[in-house]
Amino acid sequence: MWTRFTLAMAATLLLLAACTERQSSPTAPIGPSLSQSQGPDRRFGKVPLPGAHRRGRDGSPTPSPRGNMTFHNGAVMTTNVTYALFSGPDWVVNGTFTGDKVTSIESFLTGFGGSPYAGILTEYSSITSQSSYLGRLVNNGTALSADANASDVVNFVCGQLADSITPRSDAIYIVFTEAPLTNQGYLGWHSDGTCQTGNIKGALVLNLDGRNYVTDGVYHTSNAAALVNVMAHEVFEAATDPDVSGGWYATDISGEIGDKCNFVFNGYTQLANSDHFKVQTEWSNIANNFGAGLRNYNGEPGCEFPAPLDVYITGPQDIPLHESDLYTAHPSGGAGAYTYEWQQRFWWQGVPSSWDQWFSTGSTNSTYASINACRIDAFDLQVRVTDAYGSTRTNFIHVGITNPCS
Repeated sequence: MWTRFTLAMAATLLLLAACTERQSSPTAPIGPSLSQSQGPDRRFGKVPLPGAHRRGRDGSPTPSPRGNMTFHNGAVMTTNVTYALFSGPDWVVNGTFTGDKVTSIESFLTGFGGSPYAGILTEYSSITSQSSYLGRLVNNGTALSADANASDVVNFVCGQLADSITPRSDAIYIVFTEAPLTNQGYLGWHSDGTCQTGNIKGALVLNLDGRNYVTDGVYHTSNAAALVNVMAHEVFEAATDPDVSGGWYATDISGEIGDKCNFVFNGYTQLANSDHFKVQTEWSNIANNFGAGLRNYNGEPGCEFPAPLDVYITGPQDIPLHESDLYTAHPSGGAGAYTYEWQQRFWWQGVPSSWDQWFSTGSTNSTYASINACRIDAFDLQVRVTDAYGSTRTNFIHVGITNPCS
């Protein structure tokens, strides 16, 4: 990782000419909605302010569009890399301001790829859970305005990359400004634009110190947790709707994957690096179809916060020769809609055979097993469970034969 503290003015002026946003963008918030839904300026996917909901939970003051998300024949990010960019005089150099914000942000981005949380993405188009954090860039000059538009953010990112880092179309550049939230009406947003000759995806997250939009204090401070939560919202939306018009959303682009579950929490999620974060759930069409997941502020199920997929087997651990007994798999976590495959291997005097071929029981979570041959004094029965996301988990049970024959 690297840090750039200053930006040469000459380089900035040169690069600004090469960095343009694809379309014009609004310079003011769009009321309580997350993004503009009509006209040529549909360039923002915004995280609105949390507010008291009539059912007593904190979340979007305006419910997002109803129904599952649909694909609009545009682009998605099948894999992504991420950069964290920090704008303002106190980032990193002022410990009182920085606190654990930078370390928390970087820990989330490091552990996100391959986590069950990122696995929610895999049900949409060909998106995978692969995401890699490539480092931080710090500019300790004047903080980017909290009212910055998409052109401002793309130009800032492009200037920070300068000549040393080639802009990447598979990158999400997340800008954290020191400028505090005032009356913007949103906590952050994502968009895209052109840097040099290529398209880049950028996001802006405002300074939320003291707002207590996310109450943590267990793994991270609340100030850090608030930034990570907004960032997570934008990373999911940049992956599923990178150009804010042609990807996945419900009805209009105020119904992106993060919007439909904005500020719907379900405790902490553990990422691939074993760190824990209090971040919002994300919308799952699959969960909604099965009536699973938490309900959003429309009362729709589908807000997923999956625990890691796991499974264990119950059944007799010692059986007599020629007796058929029932063995049952007990899955947990993942996305539900489980299917099951089984296989066996046999033991004789401490030596195992090779595993047999897998056989499927479909959605039935149990099978019968028996031993009807000699020179077998034990066997292993293994199950492989697959969930609706395509994730798999295996486990086995070891069973002894009480009266083997030689």
